[in-house]
Amino acid sequence: MDFDGDIEILILTKKYLNKGVKLVESIFKYEDESSKREIEASVDEKKFQKYVTEIDRHIRSLEYFVAVNTKGKCVGIIGMYTLVENYEDTLWLGWYCVHKKHRGRGIGKLLLDFVIDEARERGKKYICIYTSTDSNEAKAQEIYEKYGFYIIKRIKKNGYEILYRKKTL
Repeated sequence: MDFDGDIEILILTKKYLNKGVKLVESIFKYEDESSKREIEASVDEKKFQKYVTEIDRHIRSLEYFVAVNTKGKCVGIIGMYTLVENYEDTLWLGWYCVHKKHRGRGIGKLLLDFVIDEARERGKKYICIYTSTDSNEAKAQEIYEKYGFYIIKRIKKNGYEILYRKKTL
């Protein structure tokens, strides 16, 4: 694959926080402030506690990782979290995207492989994600299918469907 130099996957810290948030906001323009709050909560314990209290009480843990090229540019991001009800065996994917200018170079695959490896190392049996049939996510659906994420639930919503997918590790 043609990477922009070497790509390093780093745990998201305050150093790349704004770049990571801006990347997600540039790809998922139709989302509200919750993506920003979730990503910020992954690097700040107080914000994490506030996020869990105000937005999603089901979250047990939350981490984000960024793909950074040799120029220090954040070219991709992926999150992973656990839920209170199934944290022992299931890891969920959080916001996951690659900068539009850097797509088709294997960065998304690198990020997804990284999280799959992390899930296995942590003894998880499943990885789940919720996504949608929105046309902006068509390529993502192909990737999830290729990686063995199968649909376990569909919910109709405003002209598209929310898809819950699961992968057995």
